[in-house]
Amino acid sequence: MITQFSKFVLVATIGLALAFTFSCSGNGGDDPSPSSASVGEQYYKFCITVIGCKKGSYTISTCDGEVSNTCDPNGNVSSSSLGGSSSSRSNSGPCVINGQISYDCDGLFSSSSGNPSVSSSSVVVSSSSIASSSSTVPIPPSSSSIPPSSSSAGTVAGTGADDMGTFTDTRDNTTYKWVKLGTQTWMAENLNYNVNGSKCYSNNDRYCTDFGRLYNWATAMDGKPSSAALPSGTKGICPDGWHLPSDAEWAILINYAGTVTQLKANSTLWSSNAGTDYYGFSALPGGYGGTDGSSFYSASSNGYWWSSSEYSSTQTWRYNIYGTTVNRDYYNKGYFFSVRCVQDGYIPPSIPSHATNGSTFVDSRDGTTYKSITIGTQTWMAENLNYAAPGSECYTNNEANCGTYGRLYTWTTALTVCPDDWHLPSDGEWATLISSVGGYSTAATQLRANSILWSSNTGTDYNGFSALPGGYGGTDGSSFGGASSNGYWWSSLEYNSNQAWRYNIYGTTVNRDYYNKGYFFSVRCIQDPDF
Repeated sequence: MITQFSKFVLVATIGLALAFTFSCSGNGGDDPSPSSASVGEQYYKFCITVIGCKKGSYTISTCDGEVSNTCDPNGNVSSSSLGGSSSSRSNSGPCVINGQISYDCDGLFSSSSGNPSVSSSSVVVSSSSIASSSSTVPIPPSSSSIPPSSSSAGTVAGTGADDMGTFTDTRDNTTYKWVKLGTQTWMAENLNYNVNGSKCYSNNDRYCTDFGRLYNWATAMDGKPSSAALPSGTKGICPDGWHLPSDAEWAILINYAGTVTQLKANSTLWSSNAGTDYYGFSALPGGYGGTDGSSFYSASSNGYWWSSSEYSSTQTWRYNIYGTTVNRDYYNKGYFFSVRCVQDGYIPPSIPSHATNGSTFVDSRDGTTYKSITIGTQTWMAENLNYAAPGSECYTNNEANCGTYGRLYTWTTALTVCPDDWHLPSDGEWATLISSVGGYSTAATQLRANSILWSSNTGTDYNGFSALPGGYGGTDGSSFGGASSNGYWWSSLEYNSNQAWRYNIYGTTVNRDYYNKGYFFSVRCIQDPDF
C-alpha cells in the first residue's frame, strides 16, 4: 500500500549493526527521524516473499517480493519508509492507479503470520483501523454524479467542478478558493493559518505562500479526539463552517476524481507529472516536516494531507499524492503535513443494509452449480470458483480442499477461467464491493462467512458473500499457506509485467496489495454488467 511512494537514497548505510529480535514489531516498532538523503532509491534490509525473508540491501525495484526493515521467521513485517517511520500498506484506503480506483497503494507492508504482504493482526480493521466506532463510511458517488472519464475530461483547470468560489477566514482575513465536487465542497488550496504547532516548509515564509502551512496532527485537530465519521464533525484548525476531513471523506473525493492527474495543480511547483487540475482541487507538493521541527523533505515532489482518523494512539491516516498515484498510509502524529478542509453540511446517502436477489446458476462447462448474490449494483458469485483448469490446484494438492474452498489459480489462468457471462473482477469492481458493504470499517466482518473454517474472527456474512480462508499456493506448485486464517482473491488489474493486484481478508481487515502472478489464489467471478 505500494511503486507509488517517494523514494530516498540513504547517504549512510555502512556501519549499521542492528540486532533483530525476530518478532513482529507491528506499529510498536521504532519510528526514527526521516533520512536526510537526496531523492532516489530507498534501501531496505529485507526482501519478503511468501517463502520467507531474504536479508541484504534491497530497493523496491530489486526485490521480487516486498521490501521491509524487519522480519521474523514467519514472515511478519514492519516496514519503514519515507525516512524510516513505521508505516503500512494496510490496503485500506482508496487510491487511483492508471485510472483505476484502488485501495491502499503506498507500496509498503505490514504482515500477518504466514503472509508477508498484508496488515498485521494488531491492525484493528485495516482501513477500518480508523479508531472510531462510527458506522458511517465512504459511499461511491451515484451514477448521476460520476465525473467524465479521463479520456473525455478537459484540460482547463476547474472545468470539471460543479461550482467554485472564494471565502474569507475571519480569524486572519485570508481569502481561500473552494470547489464543489459532487456531494462535497473542499478548500481548493492548503490551509495557511498561523498557529503554534504549524510551520512553513524549511521554516521559510516563502513556502507558506506557495504551499500553505504544515501542521502536526494534534494541531490540525485542535486537540480534539479522532473521528472516522462521515462527515468527521471535527472542526480542528479549520475555519468556521469547515472541518478536517475524515478518512471516509478522503475516500469519497478520490473515488469521485477518477485519476490523480485531475486533482493535481497544473503548476511548475510540481517537479514532474504536473496535473490538469480538471476539478480545480489544485493539489500542490508541499512536502512534510519531521518531528524535530527543523528537518523538511519532498517539497516539489510530494503532497501530504492529514485525515481526522487515527490509526493508533501514535499514528494517523494520511493521504499522499506522488507522481500519478494517490497513496494512503498511517504516520506518526508528530510529523507536519498539509491540511485541506471540507465544508460542513454534507449528508451521507443511506447504505444498502444487505444483499438482494440471492440465486444460483450452473457452469455449463462442468455442470457445477454456484450461488450468486447481488450487492448494490453488482452480482457476485457467493462462493469461490472450483473449475479445474491448467494453472489451477487444490490447497496442499488435496481434492477435499477444493470441495471446501474452491480451487487456487495463477493470475494468467484467473483472467480467462470464469464461466460465460462472468468475468474476473477489476480492481475498481473490488473497490465498489467494499464501498457497497460499508467501506473498510465493516467490509471484512460483513463479507466473511459465519463458519468455523475461519480459525478466528468469523464474520456475520451479512451480505451473503461468504468469503472463506482458502489460503494460497506458492509458485513452485507444492508450497501452501494461510488456509483457515487468510483468503486471497485475484483482481484483473496488473501492477507490472510480473505482479498483479489481489485482495486479502485476514482477521478483521480487508487488504489490497500486488503479488507475483505465479502464485495461486482464489477467484470470485462477477457477472457481466449487461447480462
